[in-house]
Amino acid sequence: MLQQRHSEFLLRPATDILLNTTHIVALKANAQQINRMICNSLPTFNNKFILSRATDFINFVESDPQSSEHMFKQKTNLPPYIRLQPGARIMYLNNSLFEQGICNGTIGVITDVNPENLSVIIVFSIRGSIIDIEIYKITHYFKINSNNYRRTQFPLQNCFALTVHKTQGLTLPRASISLNQSIFSPGQAYVALSRCSRWENIELPALIYLPL
Repeated sequence: MLQQRHSEFLLRPATDILLNTTHIVALKANAQQINRMICNSLPTFNNKFILSRATDFINFVESDPQSSEHMFKQKTNLPPYIRLQPGARIMYLNNSLFEQGICNGTIGVITDVNPENLSVIIVFSIRGSIIDIEIYKITHYFKINSNNYRRTQFPLQNCFALTVHKTQGLTLPRASISLNQSIFSPGQAYVALSRCSRWENIELPALIYLPL
């Protein structure tokens, strides 16, 4: 069945798969690469985009997010870097808007960006209705070995592509799943393949044999 679905993908035009599908991969680096590629392909008008680099502090001394990420990733899910622009699909990363039906893992689309006051307008589809919310940066505070740490960043993640781990618990309308050598267990493949309620909405651009 998997081989047949993979063969169907190879024969089908893929013009709309890039933007209208969630690309599920095993590795975070691959997801980041796909997100960068798709975001860079989106049109931008009147400089309506924000390249947001996290602001990190260790004991009140600013730190480069790239060098501190290995410590911070266990304490905060705020990303070191994110590109925000109209048309970009994003995932909200905390439960501060739970009363409005938005929680950690809710997916929306950016409709407007204000580079001056560093905010974005995001549309979410919640319980059959559409709501739009203005989102600003937040700060997470935490301690590691009695040292004070903090990161300030938008509570958002680009999500044209997601890792298998990040999709757990989600139901996606369409998914493109790379069952390649990076998928290291049948259980991981099962999680990815079960994200869609309809088999017809799953694309398999890459497929290898997984021992059972």
